[in-house]
Amino acid sequence: MINTFSNCAHKIKLFCNDIYIACGTGFFVKFENTFFFCSNWHNFSGRDPRTGQPLRRDGAIPDLIKIEMNVGEPIGEGKMTSRTIDWAIPLTFEDKPSWFQHQRGQIFDIACLPIKHPDLLRYHIVHFYSGMGADIIDFDVADQIFILGFPKGFNAGRAYPIWKGGTIASEPSIDIDNMPVVLIDAITREGMSGSPVIAYKVGAFNSRRGTFISDGNRPIVRLLGMYSGRIGVDGQSEMHIGRAWKADAIFEMIHNPAK
Repeated sequence: MINTFSNCAHKIKLFCNDIYIACGTGFFVKFENTFFFCSNWHNFSGRDPRTGQPLRRDGAIPDLIKIEMNVGEPIGEGKMTSRTIDWAIPLTFEDKPSWFQHQRGQIFDIACLPIKHPDLLRYHIVHFYSGMGADIIDFDVADQIFILGFPKGFNAGRAYPIWKGGTIASEPSIDIDNMPVVLIDAITREGMSGSPVIAYKVGAFNSRRGTFISDGNRPIVRLLGMYSGRIGVDGQSEMHIGRAWKADAIFEMIHNPAK
């Protein structure tokens, strides 16, 4: 049986003039009746959010994204099967970005792409929404979290992500460098930028309500944020400390986006 939340993270392949240039990860968020596909600003733009310069030496900037997805198809008697597709979406429309960024600008390395597709609900996706799990799960330093993504583009078969475990490495209520970032202690790699970082609880656990027991094997999940790369990678001794943009910043962007 496939874990439901293995369908919450998707590999993205980025193209420039039909030439593959990079890969990353993203996930769906639903607000009111609209789906948004969320990933890092640097994935959609192909630029360093600090300098605005292209990430690639050849200056290639992505103009097309392909999202790997599992598509559900009925096979009779109420059963379903799935196949993997690449869902291509242009990143520009009339020479303007088709995606949005946070009101604070590119320094917030998060972005969202509004999705309008009549068949989306047929696909094997799990989306996040504001407040999901927040009434039960509270975040604390040293809590276990999972980063679901595609290290170096590698998957877990079909279009399923790798579940990388880690812990919250900074106080979640404290911003880092005056930005809504929480640090995570995990071994991550290229290709995981844009990954959802989640708390995943099943069975009995301590919660905001005291000891909470989930319903059977049904997990309780809360989005901590979006993974956005490691710190200390330019030095000779990497710390294996990553950044995650807090979920509140992601939902702020979706509620009030800026081009």
